[in-house]
Amino acid sequence: KENLNINGLGNIRLQTESDEIEYNIIKTKKDLDFETKFIIIKNQFKLDFLNYQKEPDTNLEILIKGNKALNKSFFFSKISLKEKTNSFLLSDLLLSNNYEIEKLSKISLDYIDKENLKNKVQIKRKNKDYILDGETLNLNKIIKDILKSKKRNKKNFFKDTLKIKLNIKKVNLDKESDIQNLKGFIVLKNNHIIDA
Repeated sequence: KENLNINGLGNIRLQTESDEIEYNIIKTKKDLDFETKFIIIKNQFKLDFLNYQKEPDTNLEILIKGNKALNKSFFFSKISLKEKTNSFLLSDLLLSNNYEIEKLSKISLDYIDKENLKNKVQIKRKNKDYILDGETLNLNKIIKDILKSKKRNKKNFFKDTLKIKLNIKKVNLDKESDIQNLKGFIVLKNNHIIDA
């Protein structure tokens, strides 16, 4: 058969409790389209690098929509997470076969982290560069992780050298220290800052 369409809904157990899943997968000779929605109800969910953890007894909805050309890159048109007033959105994310980021259009983050600090920023692609712009960003966890890290990460997150222009009104370094009106740029290559 050339085309295959699989869809359904039900419960899935990936942790202690069952969660809800709804999915639609369409396979053709050339590619695979997919759309999946998870609703995590009683289980935990963390994004450690963002210092985020789902609150107990709240629903977290995860939507993943994309395409995989056979023997080629993954393309995610949308990845979103929503829990109460917390939201995370990635648009038009292209991953190489090595799972490195080739490009993305936009990331929007609007959430309260585990330190009870507000994070509200966007990363948008403009030509070949990216702009990190927003109200507030807590870097405490990222700074701690960098200082604790003994091994260098050998896996690259980005396929190419990446320039990010910064424009953030308030950056928290920890609970007591912050930087107001952070502007500038950083250039990343092989997971290292090579220029700022």
